[in-house]
Amino acid sequence: MTSTFKKAYSKRVTFTQTEISKVWEYGSWRFTAKGSGLTTSSFKDAFILERSAMHYNESAFVNGVYDKNRDLAYLNLLEVLESGDYEMKEIDYDYTYRVPAELECCGEWLSLGSFTNTCPHCDADYNGSGSLLASRSQWGEETGEHWSECY
Repeated sequence: MTSTFKKAYSKRVTFTQTEISKVWEYGSWRFTAKGSGLTTSSFKDAFILERSAMHYNESAFVNGVYDKNRDLAYLNLLEVLESGDYEMKEIDYDYTYRVPAELECCGEWLSLGSFTNTCPHCDADYNGSGSLLASRSQWGEETGEHWSECY
């Protein structure tokens, strides 16, 4: 028997990140890249790889292709490395986060991570536990609220 409901669970994440930082008279700069044991050369490569995946970094992309020479963060990193006045250290991260429950509706899995979760196909509303909610026309009936205040 296949289940149409997946319980929420906690997921542990561990990784090491290398940070290059420079404190100067107007503040500080911090550049990070995932990985340990990085040299400045391998740090630059890892930094570029991570930055090239950031598609919201629009000024560094030309026709959808990443250009490190247009990436101000990368250019600032080069300036810091050339100065020789920086600190390089590794930071270990270990944290847990909650993966929300999921429910199958209309043949697709719907994440139940919000207070109200709506199927994009049939507009059925579910709470975070996967219970089907009453029609929105009935929302707030006892309290006098409008359904939009409950969403």
